[in-house]
Amino acid sequence: MEVVKAPTSTAPLTLQITIANPDETRSVRFADYRSAFFWWAGVDDPFVTYPTAYTGGDWAPLRYEVDQEAWRLPDLGVDQTSDYRVGELEPGEAHTEQVVLVNGSFADPLVAVDTRETIAVRTSFIIDPRWYSGGKVTWGFNVISPTG
Repeated sequence: MEVVKAPTSTAPLTLQITIANPDETRSVRFADYRSAFFWWAGVDDPFVTYPTAYTGGDWAPLRYEVDQEAWRLPDLGVDQTSDYRVGELEPGEAHTEQVVLVNGSFADPLVAVDTRETIAVRTSFIIDPRWYSGGKVTWGFNVISPTG
């Protein structure tokens, strides 16, 4: 995980997530692709991650609340199960996605990201049992505030 952009009034905190297949001989398949790259991942309340792939190159789906100095994801009515995909990484391949970290649509009160010392971000997904016998994998990271 890498911080691409710190939060400002013009753009939310943007994170870059990379998953790599370290095996040089076998491909790895995993499901659900979106979960693996933290699309709507489990994040400390009141936050949520949101894929930048859905922003259309701007922040139109998101709102910046000036009074609270915080970004919010409006209730978009998105059907999160309609886009289920399996991911696959070839031997030695890596893939990168970007997400933003914002307040969830029902957050009340809103919290500015940089007021927290750390924010835990976790996700779970299943790796093809031919590659990994453990089945479900959980991984994540802590976002450390620049002011924390």
